[in-house]
Amino acid sequence: MKSFSLTRRIIATVVTCQLLLAVGLILVAVIYGRSELKGAFDTALDGKAMSALALLQYTPRCCLRLQILLIETSTRYVPRTAI
Repeated sequence: MKSFSLTRRIIATVVTCQLLLAVGLILVAVIYGRSELKGAFDTALDGKAMSALALLQYTPRCCLRLQILLIETSTRYVPRTAI
């Protein structure tokens, strides 16, 4: 049975540790990214729900103005800003 030299063992250990670290960092980045995207989606959903509730609480005359405003803002293109 052929034995491995100390240099080969150290190199194999370092390469293995680096691979595990890279996989761990990728996993953490994916989990963090998903949580940020979920938070942004929840915020947008809350905003739309609040506008729908506001429509229900106002009088019919104000309701018509709010509906026009919502239609205008929903069809307008709003570029995403860099964070």
